[in-house]
Amino acid sequence: RICEGDDTASRPMILCVSCVENGGRTFEVTDGWYSIPVILDSYLCSFVNRGFIMIGCKLLIWGAELTGSDQLGHPLEVAKGKSLRIFVNSVRRAHWASRLGVASLKHPPIFGLRTVFPQGGLIPCIQVVIARVYPLIYMEKMFDGSKVFRNQRMEEKISGKSNEVRKLKIEALCQKVEREFENEVSRNEAQMAKRRRRSGRLTSRSLRNLQDGEDIYNTVKSVDDPDTLMRMLSFTQQALLQSYRESVIQQRQDKLQKRITQALQEAEDELPPQRSVIPFIRCLLVQYGELTDSTACIYTIWRPNECTIETIKEG
Repeated sequence: RICEGDDTASRPMILCVSCVENGGRTFEVTDGWYSIPVILDSYLCSFVNRGFIMIGCKLLIWGAELTGSDQLGHPLEVAKGKSLRIFVNSVRRAHWASRLGVASLKHPPIFGLRTVFPQGGLIPCIQVVIARVYPLIYMEKMFDGSKVFRNQRMEEKISGKSNEVRKLKIEALCQKVEREFENEVSRNEAQMAKRRRRSGRLTSRSLRNLQDGEDIYNTVKSVDDPDTLMRMLSFTQQALLQSYRESVIQQRQDKLQKRITQALQEAEDELPPQRSVIPFIRCLLVQYGELTDSTACIYTIWRPNECTIETIKEG
């Protein structure tokens, strides 16, 4: 079913070792019907060389990965181009009488901390007690590749200073772009009004003939007394003027926003760089049920949210 794409390789399975050669470099398992090559990690290869895993052993495998060809089909046709990749933290010896195939488990198998290996892949399930929750720490990656660790109070202080400096520089740049844009708009309107005055004297008849919002807008901008001209406009002309005014304001805002965005992109090298900061919490975990000589480990939670911070409690 896995080779045909009808099931996932990560499901819990009980498989039997059918071939072991070259110290684990050639390793195959079978479900009693078909066999498939397996890629072992370094820990499992060590167990094979030490005789802990041999032909005939049944293995409970959890979280395997199907690698190789993307072709799907019958195991006898595609098994040579595919293989299972398994990891020590999700593999255990199964009982000799266990039934081969997909394992019907109500919950993931619970593994002890003593049996967990670093860099040994995912762990299906562990039962532990949180003995200690350490304060929230922030790790900043510097541009030279180094890392700096700070507590929450120091991070808030450094972050506040950095954000304030960047904010002031961005505000100064935005104000500069806005001033240049407003000066450009004022010059364009002044030149347009000058050309309009040269085009001829405005009469009552020509004013009544204005039926386009842009023409009315340009006419109002070109006269010396726009308030008097506004009172001479009809209700329809005023509505056309108001509609065109709103469109001009929106177009100018869009154009200004594009200029600000472009200016910020061009000045990114001159602005204080964005900091790369990752928060994390460390917890001391102790194996559940062991009161003396307990096995313990440090568990790191990267980028915890508020819900996680409130949930993780000692005990």
